[in-house]
Amino acid sequence: MSAELAVRALYDHVAAGDFDSVTQLLDEDVVFLQADSLPFGGEWRGTSGFAEMAARINSAWPGFAAAPRAFFSNGDTQVAALTKLIGDGIDMDMMELWTVVANRITRCQPFYFDTAAAVQSAKEYRS
Repeated sequence: MSAELAVRALYDHVAAGDFDSVTQLLDEDVVFLQADSLPFGGEWRGTSGFAEMAARINSAWPGFAAAPRAFFSNGDTQVAALTKLIGDGIDMDMMELWTVVANRITRCQPFYFDTAAAVQSAKEYRS
Protein backbone atom coordinates (compact mmCIF):
# COMPACT_ATOMS: atom_id res chain seq x y z
CA MET A 1 0.00 0.00 0.00
CA SER A 2 1.37 3.41 -0.91
CA ALA A 3 1.58 6.21 1.65
CA GLU A 4 -1.24 8.03 -0.11
CA LEU A 5 -3.51 4.97 -0.07
CA ALA A 6 -2.88 4.54 3.68
CA VAL A 7 -3.87 8.16 4.37
CA ARG A 8 -6.91 7.93 2.08
CA ALA A 9 -7.97 4.76 3.91
CA LEU A 10 -7.65 6.55 7.25
CA TYR A 11 -9.97 9.35 6.12
CA ASP A 12 -12.46 6.77 4.79
CA HIS A 13 -12.45 4.82 8.07
CA VAL A 14 -12.84 7.98 10.17
CA ALA A 15 -15.79 9.10 8.02
CA ALA A 16 -17.40 5.68 8.49
CA GLY A 17 -16.79 5.77 12.25
CA ASP A 18 -14.65 2.62 11.98
CA PHE A 19 -11.99 3.45 14.55
CA ASP A 20 -10.82 -0.16 14.84
CA SER A 21 -9.71 0.04 11.20
CA VAL A 22 -8.18 3.47 11.83
CA THR A 23 -5.99 2.12 14.62
CA GLN A 24 -4.82 -0.73 12.38
CA LEU A 25 -3.32 1.90 10.06
CA LEU A 26 -1.47 3.66 12.90
CA ASP A 27 2.00 2.75 14.08
CA GLU A 28 2.01 1.93 17.79
CA ASP A 29 4.23 4.98 18.35
CA VAL A 30 2.30 7.34 16.04
CA VAL A 31 2.57 11.04 16.88
CA PHE A 32 -0.10 13.65 16.24
CA LEU A 33 1.01 17.26 16.75
CA GLN A 34 -1.63 19.92 17.30
CA ALA A 35 -1.08 23.66 17.75
CA ASP A 36 -0.70 24.37 21.48
CA SER A 37 -3.22 27.22 21.30
CA LEU A 38 -6.07 24.84 20.42
CA PRO A 39 -8.25 23.25 23.13
CA PHE A 40 -6.87 19.88 22.01
CA GLY A 41 -3.34 21.18 21.43
CA GLY A 42 -0.18 19.30 22.18
CA GLU A 43 1.56 16.09 21.24
CA TRP A 44 -0.57 12.95 21.17
CA ARG A 45 1.22 9.59 21.07
CA GLY A 46 0.05 6.10 20.23
CA THR A 47 -3.42 4.85 19.45
CA SER A 48 -4.68 5.83 22.92
CA GLY A 49 -3.34 9.35 22.33
CA PHE A 50 -5.17 9.43 19.00
CA ALA A 51 -8.42 8.37 20.71
CA GLU A 52 -8.06 11.06 23.40
CA MET A 53 -7.24 13.73 20.80
CA ALA A 54 -10.27 12.73 18.71
CA ALA A 55 -12.52 12.94 21.78
CA ARG A 56 -11.24 16.42 22.58
CA ILE A 57 -11.69 17.59 18.98
CA ASN A 58 -15.28 16.32 19.02
CA SER A 59 -15.83 18.10 22.34
CA ALA A 60 -14.56 21.37 20.84
CA TRP A 61 -16.53 20.94 17.59
CA PRO A 62 -19.43 18.47 17.88
CA GLY A 63 -20.26 16.93 14.54
CA PHE A 64 -16.66 17.47 13.42
CA ALA A 65 -15.67 15.95 10.08
CA ALA A 66 -12.57 16.29 7.93
CA ALA A 67 -13.33 16.07 4.23
CA PRO A 68 -10.18 15.64 2.13
CA ARG A 69 -10.19 17.66 -1.08
CA ALA A 70 -6.76 16.90 -2.56
CA PHE A 71 -3.73 14.73 -1.86
CA PHE A 72 -0.12 15.44 -2.75
CA SER A 73 2.40 12.65 -2.29
CA ASN A 74 6.05 11.97 -2.87
CA GLY A 75 4.89 8.42 -3.56
CA ASP A 76 6.98 6.98 -0.76
CA THR A 77 6.52 8.28 2.77
CA GLN A 78 5.12 11.83 2.74
CA VAL A 79 1.53 12.83 1.98
CA ALA A 80 -0.02 16.27 2.25
CA ALA A 81 -3.81 16.42 2.39
CA LEU A 82 -5.79 19.59 1.77
CA THR A 83 -8.82 19.14 4.00
CA LYS A 84 -12.08 20.94 4.67
CA LEU A 85 -13.03 20.95 8.37
CA ILE A 86 -16.72 21.10 9.12
CA GLY A 87 -18.81 20.77 12.27
CA ASP A 88 -20.71 22.81 14.80
CA GLY A 89 -18.78 26.06 14.93
CA ILE A 90 -16.05 25.19 12.41
CA ASP A 91 -15.81 25.57 8.63
CA MET A 92 -12.28 26.08 7.35
CA ASP A 93 -9.45 24.62 5.30
CA MET A 94 -6.30 23.05 6.66
CA MET A 95 -3.34 21.08 5.38
CA GLU A 96 -2.12 17.93 7.09
CA LEU A 97 1.34 16.48 6.58
CA TRP A 98 1.39 12.72 7.07
CA THR A 99 4.36 10.37 7.34
CA VAL A 100 3.92 6.68 6.52
CA VAL A 101 6.60 4.02 7.09
CA ALA A 102 6.11 0.37 6.13
CA ASN A 103 2.39 0.97 5.47
CA ARG A 104 1.84 2.41 8.96
CA ILE A 105 1.09 6.05 9.73
CA THR A 106 3.82 7.33 12.04
CA ARG A 107 3.13 11.07 12.19
CA CYS A 108 0.54 13.73 11.40
CA GLN A 109 0.92 17.46 11.75
CA PRO A 110 -1.97 19.70 10.73
CA PHE A 111 -1.50 23.29 9.63
CA TYR A 112 -4.68 25.30 10.20
CA PHE A 113 -5.08 28.17 7.76
CA ASP A 114 -6.35 30.35 10.60
CA THR A 115 -5.51 28.93 14.03
CA ALA A 116 -6.90 32.00 15.80
CA ALA A 117 -10.30 31.46 14.15
CA ALA A 118 -10.19 27.76 15.10
CA VAL A 119 -9.53 28.65 18.74
CA GLN A 120 -12.29 31.28 18.72
CA SER A 121 -14.84 28.94 17.16
CA ALA A 122 -14.15 26.30 19.83
CA LYS A 123 -14.50 28.91 22.60
CA GLU A 124 -17.75 30.23 21.14
CA TYR A 125 -19.26 26.77 20.86
CA ARG A 126 -18.37 25.82 24.43
CA SER A 127 -19.70 29.06 25.98
